[in-house]
Amino acid sequence: MSEMNCNVILDLLELYSDGVVSEDTKALVEGHLYECGKCEEKLLRIRQNLSIPAETNPEPIKQIKRRIKKKNLIISLVSVFIVATILLGAFYYVSQHKVAIPFNKTHIYSVEQGDNDWEIRINYMDNIDEYQTFLKRIDDITMEYYIFFYDTYHTRYFSNRIATNSIISIPAYEGLKQSQGEGLINVQTVRIYYCIYTSGNGRRDFSERYLIWEKQH
Repeated sequence: MSEMNCNVILDLLELYSDGVVSEDTKALVEGHLYECGKCEEKLLRIRQNLSIPAETNPEPIKQIKRRIKKKNLIISLVSVFIVATILLGAFYYVSQHKVAIPFNKTHIYSVEQGDNDWEIRINYMDNIDEYQTFLKRIDDITMEYYIFFYDTYHTRYFSNRIATNSIISIPAYEGLKQSQGEGLINVQTVRIYYCIYTSGNGRRDFSERYLIWEKQH
């Protein structure tokens, strides 16, 4: 095989390897390769150089995957924390947050004298979680007593109402000590109010106040 033919074929090998030669040129190159080991070896080297080597160092890809996995884990944990916080907050608000009960929701059906002047009995139909009271002295012979009920949204909307009653102690009509000094006062009038109030700046403002019991001594 002449050197001139090899030079021509060598010029055509890259085009031949890429498959962009005509059928006649392809037949010419293949016929030459069949007879010329040198050109055939050259073709093999061309094809090896054109092939994409496999990734021999996968570490950068592994690092990227680890970062993505870590980021997804952080996002998942933050999402779980936010959802848990919302759920716990909602549970606390529904089950623990105390809400003042309006008078028309207390279902008080009777208020009566207890066994002595120190007590009254309030009968109501509800699941009252808690009640509070405070006294207000009007003058030397008049005392007002305020009571208010609390419940939670869970008690209000998810519990069965039951008939119950509460015995509440009130001051004796006679012999009540004054808040200052050792003298005694003779209370002649006691009034009991159901109320809802807000407090601030050392004072109480009533949003509701209903007289539910009064006794003249």
